[in-house]
Amino acid sequence: MRSIWVWLILLVGIVSAYWVFNQWTIWPAVHVKWFNNTLPTATSEDMAKYGQFGDMFGALNALFTGLALVGVVATLLLQIWSQNHQAREFATAHENTRLTGQLEGVGMMLARVNSLLERTEGTTSEWELGQRQKWMAERRAYEDHIRTINRRFGFELPPISDDQPPAQQKV
Repeated sequence: MRSIWVWLILLVGIVSAYWVFNQWTIWPAVHVKWFNNTLPTATSEDMAKYGQFGDMFGALNALFTGLALVGVVATLLLQIWSQNHQAREFATAHENTRLTGQLEGVGMMLARVNSLLERTEGTTSEWELGQRQKWMAERRAYEDHIRTINRRFGFELPPISDDQPPAQQKV
């Protein structure tokens, strides 16, 4: 980003130098007779001299025209780069939003399973014990999914042991 400002300042400096040079040296030298109201009486020899004087700066005109073209091309390239960068940033933000929503949904499902496990703590019913086993497997699957999503964000969570009660486990 800093180099863009350097190039912009350099371009403004070159254009300003050209304008100062043109306004203070070339323009008065060429148009001095116009200020003295003698232009209508200028001879063709005088006009030829003015033409030759102006032709001396043709290369300078070509130089600044080339610099302007380079400036336009550089601006187009910077704009293309900026649009590509913006598209990548948008795609990253979209993916992060999608993963965050997914993480919130899985977290809510995990909280539901944990509350069911807390309610059936110390049960003796065979049906509840069977359901408890299913809920434990479901909890492990949700925890694995949360770990996978967090790895995509760059976070690594510690493993959760099964011997801790659900209320004390960290997700």
